[in-house]
Parts: sequence; C-alpha cells; structure tokens
Amino acid sequence: MSTNNNASQTLFRFVSLRNPQLTETKRRNLGFIHRPSGVRGLFDEAIASDAGKNLKLNVLSEVARQFDTASFKTEKEIETSDFGQLLIIGRKISKNEKLDDFHFKFTKTFYGNLIDLSNKELNSKGLEVFQNLWNNFIYQVVTQKDFYTKEAIGHVLKALHIGFAQHMEIDEDVIKANGEKKPLENALIGKIVLPKYLFSEDNDLNATTSDTSRSTSEDKIGNIAQQRLIAKAEKNLVVSKANYRKESLI
Repeated sequence: MSTNNNASQTLFRFVSLRNPQLTETKRRNLGFIHRPSGVRGLFDEAIASDAGKNLKLNVLSEVARQFDTASFKTEKEIETSDFGQLLIIGRKISKNEKLDDFHFKFTKTFYGNLIDLSNKELNSKGLEVFQNLWNNFIYQVVTQKDFYTKEAIGHVLKALHIGFAQHMEIDEDVIKANGEKKPLENALIGKIVLPKYLFSEDNDLNATTSDTSRSTSEDKIGNIAQQRLIAKAEKNLVVSKANYRKESLI
C-alpha cells in the first residue's frame, strides 16, 4: 500500500470517519452518511475563495479560528439544545443498541420537518440545521478541540441519517446499492464521510496539472498536510482527554 493511502487511512480512522477518497460515493448507499446536497458553509466559501493558492489544511485552520466563538463549546450544550433527543438516539446507534418505535418515529418526524415532503429536498430550516451541524463538525475535525463535542455532533448526524433513510424512496437502485442489508439496517451502521471537496488535497492538486513532476511534488505536499493534521489531532485529543479526566476528579 502506498504512503499516501497509509497517511490518509490513519487520519480518517483516527477521527472515526471514512476517508472521502476511499469510500463508496453513491448516496443511495445508506452505509455512508454524506453532507446533504446544497449544504455549504464558511469552510466551503474559504476554500473556493482561496482557489488552490494555499494548502487546504492551512485555509481550514484559519477559518476554524474565526469560527471558534460561534462553535459548540461542550457536549452539554448539545444535550440541552433542540438536538438533545437526537443525541440520545445517536448514542444508542453508536453503541449498537436496538432502537424502539419511539426512536424511529422521532427521527422520522424531526427529519420530516426539515424537508419539503413533495420532493424530499431540504427546506430553509433544514439547510440551516445541517449547515450549523456540519460547520461545527468540520470545525472539530480540523481543530480536534473537544473530542466529546465532536462525537456528540456525530451522534446527532447518525440519528438524522435514520430520519433521512425513512423518507427515502426505496426502489431497485437503492436496494442494489445497499447490498445484502436492508436500507434501514445499513443506515444504522452508517459511517460519516467528510466532504471530499474540503479534505482531498491530493486529488484537487493532481486534477489541475498534467505535468508528472509537478504532480509528484504536490502529492508530497498534500501528504505532509495530512501528516500535520494527524499529529495535531493526536496532540489535541490527548490534551482533551486529560482535561476531561481532571474535571471528573474535581
């Protein structure tokens, strides 16, 4: 296996996600939790404005610093928000605990309020909710500021994914995309996929040039960026866990 793949897999295994370069891209496959189409945020705007002039890691890190004051600060903040019940359900999903009728009904109703039922597209409220969640999730992935807050946001996204699955039209293509598992069963084990546009440094760089030597050089730059993010995430997670243990003793 190449060094690029090793670095890439290590990074996304560390943050409990799926590497956008390695995953099945079909959105009909409910085993993967994608950011909904049409949802964009300040990180996307910054990457688009930068137009490839700087490493995406550097751009994302700068935007994260600007977003800090608007971000979720603690897991408790999410517990006491409108996402509280979704967080409870998402925790059950992550622990492979069985959901009952209330959990399925709640997620279906919650998600139903975020879409236009005639075409199943997100309404204005839905776009706002998912933009908020994904801005915060990407912020935590980039900064690894609080492991437990990142996990809580992920749990909420998992619960919303169950709502999404219950509103999906099940046709032959959906059944085929989900393999041996039933679509809803596959949704229960769904893995979050980071937006490729934001995190795939190498692919974007390679797509802009046909020069072999330049591609090789930029591959190395992208690999260095991934390694830096791995090291930063590991360091911040150790600090986060240490602080959590310290607070638990007080």
